[in-house]
Amino acid sequence: MSQNNHSNLDEQLKRHGEITKKAKIANFFINRTKLAFSICIILPVIVIFINDLLGILLLFLMYFGAVPFGIYVIFRHHQHQKASKDVRAKVVAEIIPSILNEFFQNVEYRPDGIIPEQELRDTSIWRWDSVFGSDYIKGTYKGLPFQLCDAQAGWTERVPRGDNNRYEDVYHYAFRGQWVILQTVLRPSAVISVAENTGRTSVFKNAVETENVAFNERFEVAGEQTSVFEVITPPVMERLLAADAADNGSKLNLCFLKDGRVGVMLENGKDLFDVEGRSFQDTAAMCQQFRDELRIITNVIDALGLV
Repeated sequence: MSQNNHSNLDEQLKRHGEITKKAKIANFFINRTKLAFSICIILPVIVIFINDLLGILLLFLMYFGAVPFGIYVIFRHHQHQKASKDVRAKVVAEIIPSILNEFFQNVEYRPDGIIPEQELRDTSIWRWDSVFGSDYIKGTYKGLPFQLCDAQAGWTERVPRGDNNRYEDVYHYAFRGQWVILQTVLRPSAVISVAENTGRTSVFKNAVETENVAFNERFEVAGEQTSVFEVITPPVMERLLAADAADNGSKLNLCFLKDGRVGVMLENGKDLFDVEGRSFQDTAAMCQQFRDELRIITNVIDALGLV
């Protein structure tokens, strides 16, 4: 990537950062638009019953103040969306492929792609009805074939709303983060599931206890005991604990299938290569952020001892 292109992107990132700050303020008011307009309508009406002239004056002031401000808020919101889209397009074309090639080999990258749904279901430790995602990456890491994407999986629940037999659909997330599927030479005799447990309730009904107390406190393992101890060995436990400690912003979950596939699910509520929700000082800072996030993934793969 040429120095001139770096300079152009730096300018876009700077402008995007400025717009993002203004858009956050705009979004704050957008989220409260219904309340604000309700006040603008109801308050003058109440005042009119007390004092006609004062009520009409208040209605006039609120109308001519709220409308221009509403237009300004909407303008800032759309301006931010456009700036994010422009930066994202440039990053996808010029930055991401180069960074991926630093970490992986034989890279195939599709910004709008996702791992096939059936493969996600095969390697999942949760139940969900639907899934969507982006930033599909396929390649090899130190000779190990893999697929990677951002994924958001969950289910829709129909819940009552109010007392008039009205209902609304509420979407619940089972998982949001990065989903990796590795093709390995492992052949466990049974499926093994590993879930990071940061709460007080158990993830699995019949978790397998290991001899590593620290590992038991951090993770739960489900599966046939012999298979578990063949795959989740003491060195693997120590490396997983170290990799997890290095990234305290994600919950690490794993699934080992009998055909050699291994699902690695980093639950962090974030997207790789996200531009819209962040502000970067310059191209170098953005690239470093992307590298750090990819390194979290490769650290987990290294911890499994499969490469």
